[in-house]
Amino acid sequence: MRETQTYDIIEDVAHSRSEIGILYLNRFNETIIKKALRDNGLIFEPLFTAKPHVFIGKNNPLAQKSSITPAAIRPSQLTTNYIEILKELTYSQPTLL
Repeated sequence: MRETQTYDIIEDVAHSRSEIGILYLNRFNETIIKKALRDNGLIFEPLFTAKPHVFIGKNNPLAQKSSITPAAIRPSQLTTNYIEILKELTYSQPTLL
């Protein structure tokens, strides 16, 4: 098992370097990923539906709450997988598909 980028997962399964790839779909990437899967003769089988999670340090004031809202995290500094998001946005470009 290895973790890699969305495009690489699709390519690996399409070219038989991997038997199974695990991806997540959301409202931002669903159209792009489903098109890439179709274009590569692959199918998507949902495993489960996941809710987003937030990871915070134990000294963060939000850590004392039993639940938090999106509004509560807006003033916080966020770290996201920005490179993956950019690649997925770029992935919609015809030259990559």
